[in-house]
Amino acid sequence: MAVLCFLTSCASNGFYNVDTSQYPFLKSEARPDRLYWQRFESVDFLVFNGHLAHNKPSSVGFYLGFVPNFPPEEPARVVKGQLGIFSVDWYETLSDTPPKVRREGLIRPPKDQSSKKRIPLVHVWIRGNTEADIEKMADELGKIALFTKGPNQFFSEGMRRVEDKPNPFEWQQSRRIF
Repeated sequence: MAVLCFLTSCASNGFYNVDTSQYPFLKSEARPDRLYWQRFESVDFLVFNGHLAHNKPSSVGFYLGFVPNFPPEEPARVVKGQLGIFSVDWYETLSDTPPKVRREGLIRPPKDQSSKKRIPLVHVWIRGNTEADIEKMADELGKIALFTKGPNQFFSEGMRRVEDKPNPFEWQQSRRIF
């Protein structure tokens, strides 16, 4: 939950709109560009928030990095689920204020024994006012390439900053800038 609070405080001063041409792992194979994305970056992690055009109260987000703030500190009910090709134990919390339902999960990509590079962990969250909102957003999120192909497909060489670029916070992804 601390990550969500951190993200809320950064929403006005650290997030930038992005599109799927900049970040191929955000592309939905079923419905291109259905989710609208914003990105926050730091020295050693990336955070993405997304929402559907017609349903802004519901949102999804994920952290790519090596030190996720997980599991949530609040008491949560564990819900077994699926996100793309991954089985996920969702930690669900309920609130009296919107968004009323929150789910968080952690995806640990399988280790590539042929590479010494670490593949980032994915701390993912979904927020909505009803269970139906959560399920709909999970369905949409599960269709993006990060969750249909897995992080190994995009970060086989690890995550690192590219210092010789005009923006030092551009990241290298499998030998190409995204």
